[in-house]
Amino acid sequence: MDMLIIVGLFLLGLVFGSFVNAWVWRLGKQLDANGDPKKLTNAQKQQYSITKGRSMCPSCKLQLAPKDLVPLISWLSLKGKCRYCKAKIGKQYPLVELAMAIMFVASYIFWPESLQGTGYILFIGFIITLVPLFVLALYDYKHLILPDKVLVVGIIIYSVFLLAYAVALRDFYIFGTAVLAGIIYFAIFLFIFIASIVAQKKGYTNKDWMGLGDVKLVFLLGLMIGKPTLVIVGMFIASMFGFLVNLPGLISKKETFGSQIPFGPYLIAGAIITILFGQIVLNWYTNILINSI
Repeated sequence: MDMLIIVGLFLLGLVFGSFVNAWVWRLGKQLDANGDPKKLTNAQKQQYSITKGRSMCPSCKLQLAPKDLVPLISWLSLKGKCRYCKAKIGKQYPLVELAMAIMFVASYIFWPESLQGTGYILFIGFIITLVPLFVLALYDYKHLILPDKVLVVGIIIYSVFLLAYAVALRDFYIFGTAVLAGIIYFAIFLFIFIASIVAQKKGYTNKDWMGLGDVKLVFLLGLMIGKPTLVIVGMFIASMFGFLVNLPGLISKKETFGSQIPFGPYLIAGAIITILFGQIVLNWYTNILINSI
């Protein structure tokens, strides 16, 4: 294990985590409660653009200096407050930065394929795609919406690296299998989404079983999982996460089985775990079945 790479990935993860926080905040200014673009002036569009806007304090809107933008360190040194207006800066910021850094390092340590030669292509594509995935997870958690434009960015980034990987290996079966996994995952969730609409029309329920954003998200996740056989593993892990995290709320009756919850973060967590450990889990479960027969 190359310690220099681990340190580099940790620092890179902190930087990208800071970028995730900025992207989520700016999206919140650009989109309304339904996820549709707000009517903004040209100046506001410039101000809240992730590519053109300058970093600012969310409270006083003052432009931040480079010393205020050092991931994790700036938050700790300022004790979670803005240097200028002293407004409180939430713990979300350092936690997301740290989580991204840990995820970058964990992905390298537990990457299931060889990282020799062309193996780095898919790994790099994966960690870069983690950025829009973290944005989607955080935005869904805060606003119960999975923005389409972030989904598209994720699909384009990973598809490019996946295709480059297939070209480097001269094996397009890898690309085709990954696309098939995405389609299968998408089809399963589309069926559930349509069944939910039918059930509501017939009066069996008055709640959506899932949002259309989840249906779109799982195509990207299936593409990243890469194998149709592992899609079910990802779906199972996501469901278990969703159930266990919300179980205390169900027990205390603060939530019901019909409560709207952000399922995107669980789907993303399930997919990441499946990408790193899914084949191990599948082999373990298959061995149990074989030995029980």
